[in-house]
Amino acid sequence: MLSIVADLLTGVIQDGVIGPLMFLVYIKDLVTLLKRYNVRIKLLADDVKLYAKVVSHEDISELQTALTALPSPYGWDQRHCLVVRPSVGA
Repeated sequence: MLSIVADLLTGVIQDGVIGPLMFLVYIKDLVTLLKRYNVRIKLLADDVKLYAKVVSHEDISELQTALTALPSPYGWDQRHCLVVRPSVGA
């Protein structure tokens, strides 16, 4: 049985091969942004994990600055219409 045909206004079709690729292309500038703050990034499909080595107070400050750059009124998340959820995952 086929699904009902509907117009897509936004988004990518679920369970498709192109979805994860489109997501990675969409967020590729996140890597550039966070590299400025020595934050390493792992990307897999539609998941992003951030890693940072913290051994000094300067490292803590730099990491906080990086995290603050994401959800700001004119920050990365607003330009890309995405929500940053730091409490998800481990």
